[in-house]
Amino acid sequence: MGVTNRPLRPLAIVALLAFWDYLLWNWSVDGNHDVLALVAGVTLIPLSIAAAWLAVLTVAHLFASLARRSRNAAGTGAARIRHAGAAATREAGPGSAAVQAAGAHQMAEAHRPDSSASPSSRLAA
Repeated sequence: MGVTNRPLRPLAIVALLAFWDYLLWNWSVDGNHDVLALVAGVTLIPLSIAAAWLAVLTVAHLFASLARRSRNAAGTGAARIRHAGAAATREAGPGSAAVQAAGAHQMAEAHRPDSSASPSSRLAA
C-alpha cells in the first residue's frame, strides 16, 4: 500500500472488518457453530494485528504531517523577517540607524547556530 493523503481510510476499513469478524466469532461460539467459529477465530488474529499496525502508521503519519506544517510555518516566518529587514534597508538612507539595525539583525541571523545541523558540523563552523 502506497502513501495516501487519507491515512484514516485504510485504518477504518480494517478496524471495521476486525470488529465484524469479532462479532461473527462471538455469535458463532455462543451458537455452537464450530466451523464458523474456527474460521472467524483464525481470521480475527491477523485482522487485529493489521488494525494495530495501521493505527501505529496513522499516528506516525499524523505526527510527520504536523512536523512538516510547523517546519513550513517556521520557514515562512523567517522569510518574512528577512523581507522586512530588506524593505527597511531600501526605504531608509544609506547611513541611517534603520540600515545599521537591519544589518545588525542580519548578522545575528547569519551567526546564529543552526539547530538542524549535527553537533560535528556546528563544531566545524
